[in-house]
Amino acid sequence: MLANSLLSVMCHAGAVTNDAQAQDQLPRVIEMCDGIDEWPPYMYFKRINGEKSSEVVGYAFDYVSRILARKGIKATIKLIPWNRCVAEVESGKYAMLLDASNSEERDRKFFVSRTYYEVHLVYFYDLSRPKPQINSVADLKKFRLCGVLGYNYAPFLLEPENIDTGADGYDKVMAKLKLNRCDAVPDRLEVAIGFKTIGELDFIGKNIAYDFIPGVKSLSYHMLISRKLPYSHKLIELIDEGIVEINAHSGAADLAEKYGLR
Repeated sequence: MLANSLLSVMCHAGAVTNDAQAQDQLPRVIEMCDGIDEWPPYMYFKRINGEKSSEVVGYAFDYVSRILARKGIKATIKLIPWNRCVAEVESGKYAMLLDASNSEERDRKFFVSRTYYEVHLVYFYDLSRPKPQINSVADLKKFRLCGVLGYNYAPFLLEPENIDTGADGYDKVMAKLKLNRCDAVPDRLEVAIGFKTIGELDFIGKNIAYDFIPGVKSLSYHMLISRKLPYSHKLIELIDEGIVEINAHSGAADLAEKYGLR
């Protein structure tokens, strides 16, 4: 009788352990989200004959798909409003998002991957007016600045009161620059060029130029992974290992070439 009871307890304990291990395993599909306003060339809707399609493409999506594919895992992505995406990754509805700068708050709320790409901080100005004399990031605050609604300008050391972010897109913020509503538009160079490449921003045709901000380093970007999933630890380990391996062997050189980053 005692032997049978012990055997029953052991079998039950084994079943519980197996169930826990099963929940801890990475799923065959990782669902992720990103911002619907697009972030070319890293994340955007593919254009077909100049028209926006429903297919999501970009350097970031190809990069993470390459990491996951090594373990036979498929990546799926949905572009939704940015703030909603951040909240739903935090809650665990989505496993991760792909294009985020880091902060202390994000470190607390998410598992933050290693850096996997960097962007250069610049400012755009209207060639038909005198060029703003910006010799350091602190000089930005001396001028009237315009930005895009929802974008993070903290890397430029700007507070919300330092910049007008009433424009809800690149075309509109550049229109405000041309209308002399502001003297400069701080931005990420690679993203601005990405919008130009997909036909959403013609700053050259509008007689708008850009320049780098002296003394400002490039800004690193990361993947944010939910802490609320049973497999979160395994997912961040897989992602970080993949980033190290890809970067060590120039494994993303073809992606950089494909998306105009070289």
